Amino acid sequence: MKILKPALISISLLAESTLAEQSLKVVIMTPNGETFQTKQILENRLTESTPVISIRAIMREYQAIRCNGPWGAIKYKVMLSSGPGIEIFKKNDRVYLQFIEYSVINKDLTVASMGIHCIDTEPKQIFNTIGEIDLMRNIEKQEELELSNGYILKYHYTPK
Repeated sequence: MKILKPALISISLLAESTLAEQSLKVVIMTPNGETFQTKQILENRLTESTPVISIRAIMREYQAIRCNGPWGAIKYKVMLSSGPGIEIFKKNDRVYLQFIEYSVINKDLTVASMGIHCIDTEPKQIFNTIGEIDLMRNIEKQEELELSNGYILKYHYTPK
């Protein structure tokens, strides 16, 4: 039993020290059941020299075509984000959490249909801000929200 007490004390001290870090945990669930989650330790990353932390959605593969290749048309793949993402900003004594939806204007069917005629075609990445939350740097906040596009958002901000 004497051996276990120091181990338990060190584990509890370690748990307290990790809780003392400034962090942000975000979980976003899309209407089709996909889950996007991240936990960011903000302490060293939110300084004036690095004002933005950006986390993008899952990358997906899309088709593109270039017509002026050395042997004619060249089909290739492009990786673009599709789904939820977040950006974290620091301004003075506040932390701003911005929720973004990345989408793609897909040209896969157009690329696949090109046999005789060729037009340079690539998918186009677009993104929309779908919500923004203002957090006080010294106040813990936890909330669950439903955004206008059907995303369910849960976040937990822990100050120092």
